[in-house]
This record gives sequence, structure tokens and C-alpha cells, in this order.
Amino acid sequence: MNIKLVFHVAHFIALIFGVAILFKVISLGDFSDNYRENQFRAYKVHKKCPSNLKDFRYCFVTGENAPENLIIGDSSILAFANSIPSHINSLIIGSGSCSLLSDLVVSFSVQGCTKLTNRMAELSKMPISKNIKKLYLIHRSGYLSEISREHYIESLNKTIEIFNKPNLEVILVLEPKELNFQPAQCINRLFFINKNDCNAEYSSYYHEHLRILEKHFSKYSLLTANELDRDYQGGFVFNYKDSKHITAKSFPCFYNEIAVQFEMDCSL
Repeated sequence: MNIKLVFHVAHFIALIFGVAILFKVISLGDFSDNYRENQFRAYKVHKKCPSNLKDFRYCFVTGENAPENLIIGDSSILAFANSIPSHINSLIIGSGSCSLLSDLVVSFSVQGCTKLTNRMAELSKMPISKNIKKLYLIHRSGYLSEISREHYIESLNKTIEIFNKPNLEVILVLEPKELNFQPAQCINRLFFINKNDCNAEYSSYYHEHLRILEKHFSKYSLLTANELDRDYQGGFVFNYKDSKHITAKSFPCFYNEIAVQFEMDCSL
């Protein structure tokens, strides 16, 4: 074999490899690998799902015995789900951009949201739900951009009623602030200096959502997220998976009461 040809081929391969590494280093897309957990993969590996519930995009079970905690919501449940210790008996059910509240489907809900929402009544009658003592409902406030207050109140009431039984504790959980940029756009990196004014702010409909829950659902527990300081643990953007979702690791720090109830540890 021509030694000169081998040298040129090797040189070409090394050049391509070097360019690829350089691109990865300076690429903002690399943020997902280095700075935030791949929550979706972690759930698939570590949390089981009953076969009759696998049509839900997010379906996880923790603990060895019948679940005592039922957590229902949209993608806001992901950080919650992956924060729960393996010995806590819980069932987590959710779907992207689908709150799973009765008769609540909007234009940005995932395909099939209506069908999944209608399955809540079925879920309430399944054996896996017989030992539920606490019902957590967590979803974003943005659904109010397309439905009336009255529609939301009716949907939430219907959903609670589906699972209602003596001594059931209902906990309504509001989402934390959102970033005004993607996390990757807020961090200084090699060949990239952040010039964005990165802040965390409540979504446009958050306060309306809060008022509805305080006025019409005051008999239930209402949990709001802590407002972590901008410099908390070396940079608040590291607590976010993307602009709307916090990481599983930071979840106990945002929600102290849940952290205590589920034996979670805030250790960023």
C-alpha cells in the first residue's frame, strides 16, 4: 500500500475528527449533554409502567407496594418524577402539553390528548389506584391562554371529583418561573460570550392561575415554587433543563414541602 496515500487519508480523518470536536465544543446544542440530565432516558430505564397505562407518554411507578401518591400532569411532572426516591410508592402519569384535566384540550396539546384525558375516569377505578392517599396535580398556566376561567375551574373540579374519596388529600402545584432564553444561551463557553440578559420570569398567565386556585380551590393544598436567587448555587440557569422545565436535581430546592414529604434532598 502506498505509504503516502495512507498518510494523507489519516491526515484527512484526523482533520475531520478535529473539526467535529471543535464544533461540539462551541456548539450551543452541546449544552444538553454537559449541563442537564437526560430525564426522558432516565425515566424509561428506572421507572416501571403498568402495561395498561403505556399509552401515556409519561408513566412511571416507584416503590414496591401499591402507590400512595398519584401525580398527574403535563411535562411539568418530569422533574418531579425523577426526583422521587425509589422506595416511595408513587404512580406518575402525564403527557406533553396535555394537562390531563377533564375536557381540557387546547391547540398546542399533543395528538391524542382527548383520549388520554378521558382515561382518567378509567384510571381511578384500576386496582393500582385503590391505595392512593395523595393526589398531586401539576401543569403549566399557559392553558388559560385558550380557555376561559370558567372552563378551567370546571375541568379541575371534574378531575378532582373523579379521584375523590374519603381522606384523599389534593395538592395543586404551580410551576416555577421560566427562563427568557434557552439555558445554553446564558452561559459563557469557549468561543462564546453570553451577551443575553437572562432572567427567570413567571409566564403570562401564572398570576391569573394563582388567583383562580386561591379563590376557588382554597380547601386544597396549594404549593408554589421557591424563587431561587439569581446566583443560587453558582448560577440559576443550571437549574433549568430548557426555558420552561427545571431539572430533576433542582426540583427539591424549588419545592421544599414536596422534598420533605418525598424524602428528597436539595443538594445542588
